[in-house]
Amino acid sequence: MAQDRIFDATAYFTALARGNRLARQEGFAPVTSTGLENLEGILDEMRSQRAFIAIDDTGETAYRKMSGCWYARRVWTVHVLHRYAAGDLADRQKWLDVCRRVFRQMLARMIADRYATAHEGLWYLDTSEVMSREYPELFLDGVTGLYFTIAADEPLDLTMGDGEWEDGDAGA
Repeated sequence: MAQDRIFDATAYFTALARGNRLARQEGFAPVTSTGLENLEGILDEMRSQRAFIAIDDTGETAYRKMSGCWYARRVWTVHVLHRYAAGDLADRQKWLDVCRRVFRQMLARMIADRYATAHEGLWYLDTSEVMSREYPELFLDGVTGLYFTIAADEPLDLTMGDGEWEDGDAGA
């Protein structure tokens, strides 16, 4: 059975990147990437863009039971990155601080959105714990920033449908 996704993370984080005044002012471009090892969205734009909010489009999913219901816990990674003058630690610190501010503003917006509306499945967004990690100085030559992960717990329909199984015991 195909399970419809309630929360569209790529669309949501792209909208956050485009709607944040600081991100727009500092030229953060929303892009997608497929895993940390494939930051192609960033590498493709590196020559023309200085800053990125890269949404990893390979979300992870775990299935769990909470309060008698089953949920699909989907987790996404979002990178907030800015180029700096390679070897200039003061410039690196300046842009890392900007990345931190963009992240904090995005987090504040996620919390507000989660409680202000049930639109687009935002009420399933788990804002009670958002993990972030800053990239070390030698992550990518001349690039600084951080990434954060966030999850959404979407209800899951595990009803067995007629005609999905042959008669008899499956494990016998």
